[in-house]
Amino acid sequence: MKDVFSDLQKLKREEEEKATQQLARDMGYPYVLLDTVVISPETFLGIPQEIGEKLKIVCFKKIARKMEIAAWNPADEEVKKYLEAIKQKGIEVELYLASLSSLRSIFLRYQDIQKEVEKYIEYNPDV
Repeated sequence: MKDVFSDLQKLKREEEEKATQQLARDMGYPYVLLDTVVISPETFLGIPQEIGEKLKIVCFKKIARKMEIAAWNPADEEVKKYLEAIKQKGIEVELYLASLSSLRSIFLRYQDIQKEVEKYIEYNPDV
C-alpha cells in the first residue's frame, strides 16, 4: 500500500511541475525546479527565511550584484515591492517561476543551511 501512496505523491508532484512549467511559459518567466539546484550557504543570505516563507520566494543563485530568485507568484504585490527594494540597492534581479512544492523543499532545508551560513559568517566576517 505504501508504494501506491508514494506513486500517487510522485505523480501529483510531476503534474504540479508540468503545470508550473506551462504557467511560466504563459507568464513569460523562466521555470526552475529547485530540487535540482545546489544552493550555496551565502546565497541564502540574500532573502531571510521569514520573508522567503511569507512571500514564497527564494534566492537560489547570487553572483556579485545579481540575484536569481524563484517565486511562486511573481504577480503578488508584496513580492513586487520586496523585489523592487532589492533593485533599489543596485542589485539586478532575474525572476523565475517555481512550484510551491519546489519552494517548500528549499524552506525545509533552511535550518540546515542556516547552520552552514553561521559557519560561513564565522570564517568570513566581512560578509
